Formats: sequence, C-alpha cells, structure tokens
Amino acid sequence: MMQTTPARGTFTFTDAFEAAYREQARQIGRFNLAVFGKTGAGKSSLVNAIFGTTVAETGIGKPVTTGTHYYEHPSGTFGMFDCVGFETGESGDDILASLRRTVEEYRDRPLAEQMHVAWYVLRWSDRRFEDSQAGFVRELRSIGLPVVLVLSQVPITGSGDVHPEAVHLADLIAAEVGDVIIGGRPVMTNAVADPHLNQPVHGLFPLLESTFQAAPEGVIGALTAAQRIDLARKRRDASAIVATGAAAAAGIGAIPIPFSDAVLLVPAQVAMMATIATRYALPVDAGTVTSLALAAAAAGGAASWAGRGLANLAKMIPGVGSVIGGTINASIAATLTTGIGFAWIAVCEQLVSMDADEIAALLGDGSVLRSTFLTAFKSQVHKGVDSAKFSESAA
Repeated sequence: MMQTTPARGTFTFTDAFEAAYREQARQIGRFNLAVFGKTGAGKSSLVNAIFGTTVAETGIGKPVTTGTHYYEHPSGTFGMFDCVGFETGESGDDILASLRRTVEEYRDRPLAEQMHVAWYVLRWSDRRFEDSQAGFVRELRSIGLPVVLVLSQVPITGSGDVHPEAVHLADLIAAEVGDVIIGGRPVMTNAVADPHLNQPVHGLFPLLESTFQAAPEGVIGALTAAQRIDLARKRRDASAIVATGAAAAAGIGAIPIPFSDAVLLVPAQVAMMATIATRYALPVDAGTVTSLALAAAAAGGAASWAGRGLANLAKMIPGVGSVIGGTINASIAATLTTGIGFAWIAVCEQLVSMDADEIAALLGDGSVLRSTFLTAFKSQVHKGVDSAKFSESAA
C-alpha cells in the first residue's frame, strides 16, 4: 500500500487518490478470458452477468486475429478475447489455427496480456456434443488454455431440479472430455431470468468457482476484482486493506498529534481508499473513481479531506467529541481510519452493481454517496468502541 507524508501545502486529495489508484491497478494486473461457442449460445449473457454489463460495447475493443476481438473493461482488471462467429467444422479449425499462433505470441508477454482461461459455451437445447466440438475443446487444452465447459440456458423443472435432458447431456460431455475440462464436468447455467417461464438465474457461482480454479495464481487478485457477483471475496480483500491502513494510521498516532495536524493521517487514508477501489473494479475510468471518492469523502464536511473534515468525522467516535481540541492518539487514529475504510467499502458496494451511466447520475448529485458514507462510518465507529480508552487518553 502506498504511504507518503507530503509537505504541507502540496497534498491534494484528487492527485493523491488518482496516483495511488493507477499504481494499485497496475499492480493488481488483469484477468483475461477467452470465450468460445456458437452464435446464440449465450456467451455475452454469461460474461455480462459475472463481469458487468456489455463489456463488448463499453470496453476498449481491438481485433486480435481471425475471428477474434479483444475487449478491455474500463477498470483495466478484466479483458475478454471474444471468438465471434465460432462454429464447428472448418471455421472452427481456422479460428483454432489463428488462436494457436496468438497464444504462442502472447505467452512471451507480461502475465496481464496473456490468455488465462477459456470458456467453451454450449447451448443445452442443442442436445448434442459433436466430435468436432470435442476435438476443439481438446485442442484448446493442448495449446495451454484451461477450459471450463459451460452449458447455457439450462432450465429448472417445477420441482426445482435441473432439466433431466441437460443432466444427460452433461453426462455425455463428461464421458467425452471430462479428462481435459476443469472439474471434469460441464457447469450448468442460466444467466438471464425468465419470469414468464418461471426460470431463475442459476449456476453463476459454480462457473465463477471453476474459473478461479483454472486461473493462474498471479491473476487471482484481478479476477476477484473483476467479477461482480461474489461480494464476500471483495469484502475480505477490502477488509484486509482497511486493517493495513488502520495500522499505518495507528503508527502515525503513536506519538499523539493535535487535531489540527490530522492532515498527517490523510496520505495513509487516501491510499487505503484508492486500494479498496481497485478491488471493486467500477466500470469507469480512474478520474471518475477519484471524483466518486471525493464526493463520498465530503461527508466529513470538508472537500479538502484534511484538518476540519477529519475532525468532524472524529467527533462521531464515542468519547472523542468532548475532547476535539485535544490530541489524536493511536486508538483514535486507527478507529477513525477504520471507519473511513468501511464507509468507503459501503459506497463501493453500492456502486459495483451499477453501469457507467447510473454511476454518472449518482455522481451528479453526490448526496446519496455522502449519505451512504456517513451512515456506514457512524455504524462502524460505534461497533465495539471502548470509549474509556479515549477518555483516558484525554485525561
């Protein structure tokens, strides 16, 4: 985690946050997924459900090779090699030949540019798995791509079970290519709910777990950030970041400092917030993430996020309000920083399910962001606070 203590008068929230965010995004890297399947198999629906809406439309796209385009999510943590128009037979062979050359070329590049996992998506209603498809899956594995085989648009029966014909097809596929696909069996999914047919979304978590199982260790952090359905994973990472930030703040407060010098805590807090933001991979650029953080942080009452702003937040810590003219010790510094960290996590979790337009609308006002931040901050600092510590320190 970045931690610096700039000279007075040189520190600005926006510059520090954006610099820290860009550096942390660079360190976390990028997870790259290659997606294969016939037209209409539901590839886009699966990608959008797990990684956010319409990556191919909102991301940065460029042609890579025959039949393949690469799209990068605006956060930089996710990339998709979309093998468009893939069919079995000759066109599949053409794509595979080009893909083999591309994989070999990319293998010498940094990890963030390599292909990491392949999804082979098969629509269950096709009710067959052809020899050419099985051969294609084996070839994918032979060129070094871990393959997750996905049955898409699988219905659930009235009794809540997976359709028996889909189970039968999965059995046939497992017998055919179970030795080369992740988990030895297809993952059965439905990415889009159909209320008219009473069909729920299902199978996304097993698909994500299989993807984690297949991904190289070096991109697990990027995959955790890029996916948007398992918030518990994100929260665990973010909570660890808060603990590190609180420890850094406690170190600064080990020698008590006046509240007027609360600015000394700011660099560690801003770096903490920026690092947390990378774990939520919002579908906007670094500048917009910085604006979101600034809007939320203004809940402290000072957009400069220094001095008076931190003092206003510190007043909400039980036992501190009456000694606001006193000093910040290690306990107060850690509690204040922990509250800020979890308040920012609450804001990120509010934003992570939104698209770029929804986020822009929320940023335009800012009051919702501030309210979310302030409510979460108050809740956090009232959890398990031993006010006697602060009373003793003020004595």
